[in-house]
Amino acid sequence: MNTHRLLVACLAVLTLAAPAACVETKLTTVDAGNTHPSWHRGSGYIAYETDRNYDVTNIRYMSEPSRWDTWVTQDPTLASGDPCWDDSRTYCFYQRADGSGRNAIWGKDPSIAFPVDYSSPGSGHDRAPAFLAGAGFVLHSSRSGDDEVCWMSEGGEGGGFTELTANASQDRYPCWSPDGNWVAFASDRSGDWDIWVMSAAGEADTVWQLTADAADESGPDWSPSGEFVAFHRSGSGIIAVDVASRTEHQVTVDGTDAWPSWSGSGDRIAFARGTAVAHIWMTDNVPTSGVESVSWGRLKALFR
Repeated sequence: MNTHRLLVACLAVLTLAAPAACVETKLTTVDAGNTHPSWHRGSGYIAYETDRNYDVTNIRYMSEPSRWDTWVTQDPTLASGDPCWDDSRTYCFYQRADGSGRNAIWGKDPSIAFPVDYSSPGSGHDRAPAFLAGAGFVLHSSRSGDDEVCWMSEGGEGGGFTELTANASQDRYPCWSPDGNWVAFASDRSGDWDIWVMSAAGEADTVWQLTADAADESGPDWSPSGEFVAFHRSGSGIIAVDVASRTEHQVTVDGTDAWPSWSGSGDRIAFARGTAVAHIWMTDNVPTSGVESVSWGRLKALFR
């Protein structure tokens, strides 16, 4: 662990200012708590959670650029949030509370009425699913007491459920690398919230620290190219970091900007902006590709 932190400290980090020509576009129009966007990588669909019309959050999705907008879930008492898509755009997955406040992972075809329960956490909570075809789900769960990053099979918990981290720290909001070999996540194991990366086999195999800023960082999302991880930095907005070099690109500068989600083409990022009233926005201020390909073997050699 100390070796990984020393590597972080020794590598120079360059932050690039947002160019004046970048375009930010507001996607939602109804004032509400609109947050946690999830951009389907194969289409213009963006799912997000919102408290519009209800006292608890539900899931809506829109089509960009046409901007039509409709419900995935509509429950006036049981909250749902943190949506993600499957690769075919058939199912939207999300965390959903039951009557006792327990959160489980559910899925729903937006065209049908009945959701499907994918996990049964008992007295704990399963939250923030991220799906990748052929790899299944990663999520964070409090089943063992504190929040740990876990893996669940594509078909749900019945096909397998495994903790990938096991420590006294809080590990949250995991996301897959595009090739399924790596998982980025937020953790407070270094004393504040930073972004970490581990192999898909879990932290016992390989884990290393991607960011080491004094400000808290959260909500990572891996770019489709595999070169960058975008995340929220408290007070600074959204940053995209080159996974291999740790060079940083300032995507947005509003300190409330959070929950970045890359488009499938990698040329835009959707995000939430605001506090009590928040809206979904997108920006084209993303770092350009062209650096050396970030392979599983290369990263493992660098940070083992």
